[in-house]
Amino acid sequence: MPMSKSSLGRLVKEYGHQVVAQQAAEAEATVSAPESGEEIVWRQLPEPDSEVMALSLDGVLINIRGEGWKEVKVVSISAVEVDIPLERDEEKVVHLTQHSYRAGLWEAKTFAKQQWAEACRRGLEKAKQIISVNDGALWIWLIIAMCYAPCVEIIDWWHLIEKVWDAANRLFGQGAPQATAWVEKAKALLWTSQLRALVHHVRQV
Repeated sequence: MPMSKSSLGRLVKEYGHQVVAQQAAEAEATVSAPESGEEIVWRQLPEPDSEVMALSLDGVLINIRGEGWKEVKVVSISAVEVDIPLERDEEKVVHLTQHSYRAGLWEAKTFAKQQWAEACRRGLEKAKQIISVNDGALWIWLIIAMCYAPCVEIIDWWHLIEKVWDAANRLFGQGAPQATAWVEKAKALLWTSQLRALVHHVRQV
């Protein structure tokens, strides 16, 4: 139905405040210890959408009118589905489905509670395996270690290779032919998970 911009803005703002308050209450409830003498009511643990669940955390800068650039922290949670290949030599095809997100202008400490509340809502506590793909930010991996250990921890390829190139340019100089050759060998070792050979490759420089 027709609606003015001002009415739409007012409704979004009003509803948004309610959602923020509800999510904050959920986040606190999942991490708060009971008071002395308080009756403990165990929350129900929902079933995950698949036996294997994927989780990624990140921060992204947005320009807020009147406030400037600020970092929004976001968690993405998905179910992992695998297509079984028809032939033996075919690789398995992995799909991420049933995505959910939670994001806000939070410090890492507050975000840790918020992402955990979303993880609890999605049933990650009962998942047989959790896979987490992230960049190399320390605050991300501290949250992963605190909330999801043990899990399969993966640094995303783009950020990993960015660090490899940074190391190569520092070692051989920006644009040096040796840097390109060194990176290509490192990429081949990383792609095939030959970590011991990679360490040897780095130490040879």
